[in-house]
Amino acid sequence: MPDTSAPSAFTTNTLPHPTDYTCPFSDHIFAAKHGVELRLRLWPAPVNSPRPWVLWSHGGAFLFGMHEEITPWVVPLLLMRGIHVVSFAYRFAPQASLDDILDDANDAYAWCRAHLPTFLGNTVALERFAVGGESAGGTIAGLLAQTLQPPPRAFLAVHALFDLADPFFQNRGDHAELSGEFNEAEVAAAAHDHNPANAIITCPSPAHVRYGQGELRRAFHSLTLIVGRRQHLQGDVFTLMNRGNWVDAVLRGDSEEAKRTYAEKHSPLRLVGGRGDDHANGVGTNGASGRGHENGTSGGYPHPPTFFVHGEADGVVPIEQSRDMAQRLREMGVPVAEYYEPGGGHVFDQRFTSRRVKGYDECCGAAVEFIESHLQ
Repeated sequence: MPDTSAPSAFTTNTLPHPTDYTCPFSDHIFAAKHGVELRLRLWPAPVNSPRPWVLWSHGGAFLFGMHEEITPWVVPLLLMRGIHVVSFAYRFAPQASLDDILDDANDAYAWCRAHLPTFLGNTVALERFAVGGESAGGTIAGLLAQTLQPPPRAFLAVHALFDLADPFFQNRGDHAELSGEFNEAEVAAAAHDHNPANAIITCPSPAHVRYGQGELRRAFHSLTLIVGRRQHLQGDVFTLMNRGNWVDAVLRGDSEEAKRTYAEKHSPLRLVGGRGDDHANGVGTNGASGRGHENGTSGGYPHPPTFFVHGEADGVVPIEQSRDMAQRLREMGVPVAEYYEPGGGHVFDQRFTSRRVKGYDECCGAAVEFIESHLQ
């Protein structure tokens, strides 16, 4: 029976080994909104000819996470294949709605289009790019896959959430205790705070919150990572939201019906192929209509070829989310490949820190090989 309640179900309990994040990188500010600086990290591949790149969206239930903290196999394996990697920060709920987060994602993409040639010179092929993301970041990447112009050539979906309106997320019944640093009324007020000036872009995962700021900065090679009272409050907001439906934090609407409509309009599964009820209204910004690639296709397909990674015993984002999306894409004639881990829970792939780990090639190697094959 999968564990659906423990905060560690969302994350791994251990910090990365220092060598995991020592690939050369550079940090950049790509936007500032309501006084909140938005950052991204660029890992250049060691190449001397034009090569593709991947835009990555980190996970964290739309409420926590760090763009410096990426699924451990993604950066090293992509760089080994000569593929540049960009991971961007976005504002967290509840201050940011999913539309706000998509605005941030679009701005990160626009920054890359404008500035990657400056930092990568003639080693980047701007048109040859893919999107990817894990968990909630997979939702963001899934929406980008349908809306960016020009469209990405591939999509790497790692235990991603494709249907925000899935009844699975309602009334989860998790009654984990708050930290005790704040009273429940204070946490409840923070959970309903929609003031964009109060948004943050960095919050350690529930499993990492016990580490100090210094340890986390060393682990993720970040001089800007902050772990203070505001981050602790955000952790309690997540705990409180997870008692009911953590997805609600990123939705908007004055009633449950309105929130459900919002969820449906922002669910990649319901939007793909023009299947959404109110599809014409769409989502996204910077020319992204939410109606698929109307002005272009991804390699001749109506949706980018997609590789799915998911655990069969995922109690946070059920595997049906990936299976249903994969089936929908197959029906549309889109190339699809899948790796489903028997007995695997949420973020099971955190164990893939080297090729010596059982299952690494079947999961990680196959995923990156698939992505690379569509970036040619």
